[in-house]
Amino acid sequence: MLVSDCLAVWDTSTWACVVHGSGPATDYASMNQIARRNAETLAEWTGGPENVTLYAFNSLDVVTGYWSLMFGGHTVVLGDPRAAYSEAVRLVCHCDCSWIVCDQRSLAAAEEVAQGSEAGVIAVCEERLKLCRTPVHRRTRTNTPEVAVLAPTSGSTDVPRVAMLTHENVMANVSAHIEALRLRHDDVALIVLPMSYSYAHTAQFLTHTRLGGTIVLYSQPVFFPRLFCELIEKHRVTVTCLVPPLLRMLAEYPYLSRHDLRSLRYLCCGGAPLPLDAAWGVIEKLSNTRLVHTYGLTEAAPRVATLGPDGDLRKLPSIGKPLPGIEARIQSEAGQPGELLVRGRSVMSGYYKAPEETARVLRNGWLHTGDLAYRDQDGYIHLNGRKKNLIVTGGQNVSPEEVENVLRAHPQIDDAVVRGEPNTTWGEVPVAFLVLKKPESPMSLEQLHGFLRGRLADWKWPKSVYFRPEITRTASGKVRRQSVC
Repeated sequence: MLVSDCLAVWDTSTWACVVHGSGPATDYASMNQIARRNAETLAEWTGGPENVTLYAFNSLDVVTGYWSLMFGGHTVVLGDPRAAYSEAVRLVCHCDCSWIVCDQRSLAAAEEVAQGSEAGVIAVCEERLKLCRTPVHRRTRTNTPEVAVLAPTSGSTDVPRVAMLTHENVMANVSAHIEALRLRHDDVALIVLPMSYSYAHTAQFLTHTRLGGTIVLYSQPVFFPRLFCELIEKHRVTVTCLVPPLLRMLAEYPYLSRHDLRSLRYLCCGGAPLPLDAAWGVIEKLSNTRLVHTYGLTEAAPRVATLGPDGDLRKLPSIGKPLPGIEARIQSEAGQPGELLVRGRSVMSGYYKAPEETARVLRNGWLHTGDLAYRDQDGYIHLNGRKKNLIVTGGQNVSPEEVENVLRAHPQIDDAVVRGEPNTTWGEVPVAFLVLKKPESPMSLEQLHGFLRGRLADWKWPKSVYFRPEITRTASGKVRRQSVC
């Protein structure tokens, strides 16, 4: 089954497909016609299926662009318009994209990225496509047509790690998600998270399109609990997903109980460690809503396990049990922490142009997640830290090595180490330990952020800076990351 079949099956439906905050709406029949027409236009400009970066904020335009590319047989590269310029350029080049498709809001930034990557630009303008810039030269992709989506994960500065998700991977995850949560065609999904996240892309956007349900897009760049609640009330939303920082904001919203949120069946939360106080705060105030704790990773398309809808919430912060069709194994003695391994039809085919990294994480049919976990006596999985050094801040993965490489390019910095520091709002935040070339001339945090602007997305910026005379390393030159304090 192709991803485009999610929409194609509803070509005669009159149900609402997308409601854009306070903006326009469309139905499935209209979106089918628009996407098929645009796919023909794309074929004239591109000459055939290619890897194309989709660079847009949550809007009706991103939905139009996505389905236009899918109906044209293209592989969609999930670009993030909030990314720093250099990151965006690296992604376009690494994924061998000759074209960027963007919305009107992202057009100026897309043209700047296109200039740096020598790509062409196509803008979605009121359901139609507009050719804004032709490619300087055409790139040739190395993936097969079976790859539907290229989804970036955390990676180094020089070589992004991009998961190749086939049509089978994505559709298997959609089916597993529908079965696990017993979702229905009359569900109304509110998408708050950026659709460039694999979390929102598969577990919400494609899942509810496959069901022929209504999708409400939250288009504001900032999360406002009041607007969130008003959209649920107005559209009678039945399911939505948040990351822990947004869940905390919702729990601390003083007027939460005043809103009529009885329609909300599921409030899913994942992407970072679950703050228990916020979780129980929301559970107590929303008596008709089931909190569903989720776990996944981009390499698994992405959802792997859930605690809910039938799981015992007293097990929180357990991630529950694997979705249907997904196997989980823990490399350890029973009841002891070990690396969590998963396998199933939703596991990626590999990383794009990174065979060594692929071989490291995909072994004997199992995806090595890098997360440490254990099973309790009832079979529930509990996470117990990470084998890898990733910092998870507000649901975003930050590679400390990536930040360190950028910091070391600063003319005043001799060495740098970045690690996560616990934070009640974001779960954890990056902090930097710096060795200066001239210790007598320390820099401020504001000066450091000024240097990082345009080089790294702002969520990757260190939130605190500590100065050290030296960084402890092993004999082979590796940082003793946990000894830095």
